[in-house]
Amino acid sequence: NNCDSIDCDFVYYELDKYNLDIPFRFLSIETPKKIYNRIFKHKTIRKKSAIDIQKQACAVFFERIKHTDLFTKKELPLLNSQYEAFICGSDQIWNPNYFDKSYFLDFVNSKNKKIAFAPSMGGCSIPYRLRNTYKRLLSGFNYLSARENETSTLVSELTGKKCEHIADPTFLLSAEEWIKALGVRTDKSKRYLLCYFLTPQSWYLDYVKYYSKINNLEVLCLKNAESEYCKDFDEFSEIVGGPEDFVAAIASASFVITDSFHGTLFSAFFNREFVIL
Repeated sequence: NNCDSIDCDFVYYELDKYNLDIPFRFLSIETPKKIYNRIFKHKTIRKKSAIDIQKQACAVFFERIKHTDLFTKKELPLLNSQYEAFICGSDQIWNPNYFDKSYFLDFVNSKNKKIAFAPSMGGCSIPYRLRNTYKRLLSGFNYLSARENETSTLVSELTGKKCEHIADPTFLLSAEEWIKALGVRTDKSKRYLLCYFLTPQSWYLDYVKYYSKINNLEVLCLKNAESEYCKDFDEFSEIVGGPEDFVAAIASASFVITDSFHGTLFSAFFNREFVIL
């Protein structure tokens, strides 16, 4: 009952997109194309540099979190002797397009507890041929919850178990707590419009130029691997970094334009004016 006495570690494990558990024939027609584009396409020097900077910044941040050594998929069962309970979550870990049994805690034995904390399927439906696999993996959980109402309903129907519909984990902290936890320094002296896009479209540019002009704001782009694909935004200054930079950029912005779920949430957390595309 005393949460302060629980010793917690973050399991250091990375999704291997070259070695997914889902048989290739089960994937939708679009999925192989998406994986190919993410891994191989648009490998420009500029993009690689931005990704390298971001990866390095995330690696430095990750060292601040108490975590295990890096475990491969085959090594994960060794963790059963060290821990009594395992929690998996959150953003799209159950997306069938990137199906990895490890994110369903398939390596955890029956003596230890399995807890799902706000996982997401990314708005995807489960391919028919994978439904029995999902049912088997999800039925072994001691506690189930999901981020989307649709996912919660689907999991309940598959397993016959109650699956709580709960808020995204970013809501666990207030704006002040996010700033304190990350050691973020906000700077409102520089007025700017911030762009943060996961799947940028060329027509987004019209909105960015319009809002920046009527508000007389400089435009900054919070870059990620996907946003590098859109050359239309190269004329603006970019911000590349880790979690602290992400939060600081939104918290300090005068105006935000985004197509991102979390870009929207953090804009609301920090009471920024924003537009969702």
